[in-house]
Amino acid sequence: MKIMTQDKTRILNFKMTYISYVSKNRICEGEFGIAEYASPERAKEVLNDMFQKYAAGEKAYIMPEE
Repeated sequence: MKIMTQDKTRILNFKMTYISYVSKNRICEGEFGIAEYASPERAKEVLNDMFQKYAAGEKAYIMPEE
């Protein structure tokens, strides 16, 4: 799955073999932050949405701005 970062400056090739995680209110891919949200809960919601789209076979995901 291709992921466009929240600031729309990078596109990542996301593979489930590499762990994405929530650190405070940021979603990270390795040590690289790909999005930042107002709360950890919102970041977890977005990460879950990203996983659901990946599991459904989506080819691309654009990180929400809010």
